[in-house]
Amino acid sequence: MSAFSSAELTAMQAAQEAHMMDTCVIRRYVDGQGDDYGPDGPPSYPEDAPIACGFKPASVREIMDGTQVAMKTAEIRLPIDTEIDAKDHIRITERFGETLLTNEVYRIVGEPKRGPSGLVLQVETVSEEKVLER
Repeated sequence: MSAFSSAELTAMQAAQEAHMMDTCVIRRYVDGQGDDYGPDGPPSYPEDAPIACGFKPASVREIMDGTQVAMKTAEIRLPIDTEIDAKDHIRITERFGETLLTNEVYRIVGEPKRGPSGLVLQVETVSEEKVLER
């Protein structure tokens, strides 16, 4: 099996980014700062500038056949050079060029996976309340 050439990788990455029809912002995880009343406060999630991304909504599947244990995860594709940490959150701001009226925030499940053309993240919905609890 041969490796991809530099030109092939560049072409694949450009094609992947050209097909990212959504917009998102990465909310960077920052440890909570303590104060006079305690050492740790809740974490904060300052937002980066908007970037192109690809969003595939959650699909539900049973993880134990014949039970009602369901797993819902969505998928987000990011450009290959995106710096992301598993503790970060992602907010989807636009779908197919249309501004979303809801504040869809997701947390990363597991580690980001790097493919030859981009990053793939498995994510699940997190409410604003849970953002502060995490």
